[in-house]
Amino acid sequence: LLKRCNSVIAKVVMDYILLKRQRDATNWDVNMFNKTSLITLEEFSANVALTHKTIMPKVGLKVIDSQAVADYKEHFTRFDEMLQFIVAARFAKDRKQAYVWLHATSDWGKSFFKSLFDKMGLVVEMSVKEIEAAFESKPFAKSPRDFLNAFILVVEEFKSVKSEIKQLEREIRISPKNQPEATVPIYAKMFLSANTVGGLVGESGVEEQFANRFSYIKESGNLSERAMFKSIGKTDYHDSVTLYAAQEINKMVLSMVAMGEREATKFAENWISEFIGRYGIGKTFGRFENTLPELAADINHWLINTSNQSASANYNPSQSFNNFVLYSNGQAFLLRGTKAVNEYIKLNYTPAEAGSLYPVIPELLLLLSSDGKGIIPRKINGKSEKAVSLKVSDISLIPR
Repeated sequence: LLKRCNSVIAKVVMDYILLKRQRDATNWDVNMFNKTSLITLEEFSANVALTHKTIMPKVGLKVIDSQAVADYKEHFTRFDEMLQFIVAARFAKDRKQAYVWLHATSDWGKSFFKSLFDKMGLVVEMSVKEIEAAFESKPFAKSPRDFLNAFILVVEEFKSVKSEIKQLEREIRISPKNQPEATVPIYAKMFLSANTVGGLVGESGVEEQFANRFSYIKESGNLSERAMFKSIGKTDYHDSVTLYAAQEINKMVLSMVAMGEREATKFAENWISEFIGRYGIGKTFGRFENTLPELAADINHWLINTSNQSASANYNPSQSFNNFVLYSNGQAFLLRGTKAVNEYIKLNYTPAEAGSLYPVIPELLLLLSSDGKGIIPRKINGKSEKAVSLKVSDISLIPR
């Protein structure tokens, strides 16, 4: 009878919990400074904060072979810096600059490098399509469990860059199959490729928002052909480097935790800023903003020449720039400027490069304008037209 009475009470309590403690979404995190795991409830979400555990890599070797580690550091001279970058990104709250493109030849050992952190349980891997699906709230085969202890989000052999990549700063909202939506944190974002990536790097340099986010590490060489790698064997070589990396990361984490949350965050964010200061992608490939005046000059020259062709016997009416340029009182005016520049980009750039140039068309129109005012109403042949007053370096180009 007592058991039955207790079960009635338990049922009432459980019904109350189910009724009053339902949440639409769950936010997951591993707090590096917490001593115990906590669940806090907000109006529409539950926040789960777990504790960090010492990294214990799954390897067969128990003792580090220092020769293997020294040899790998000779192969990848910035290895220790990359370890520090990964830890700094884990403690930084502002992770806008925590992107790295590791651009290495196909035989360099990108998979070897990634698998070091796989063995430690620090990697969550996503494709560009999965990232797009996440931002579109589409279900895909990832759950909060995959992100829980991950220090690094890896995109391997990526070939193109989409605008969603810029949003991978602090967290991502995922919709796991048959599970409620969840928000999970992301820290270091690492992109691995052997080839140049269209849309990220083009003839005009790097688009400003990517330049402010990405560091660029270029590597070459053949890891499997190294004498030490062959002598020790792939497994022991890999295990030694993995153990060393785990040991170093654990030391760095303990050091950061000892600073306290505020100081650790400050140190981490300053370190990442210095890292991108050394390896920022704009340093290697240049920035769009520095090449825009040159691009505008090319467009200007092309527009004037094409408008002159339209009046010649050799003009091909299938060309796209017919009737974009008008002349009045010794001046050249560009009509439908956005469309004209858009057409120029289509004709002269690959689709991936064009996608990065379209957003800067307003800036190009200002640079094209002889008075710096861009598209404004102007008097042309007695009529008011919205147009750009073009720069014409050679007065002989203007029809009389």
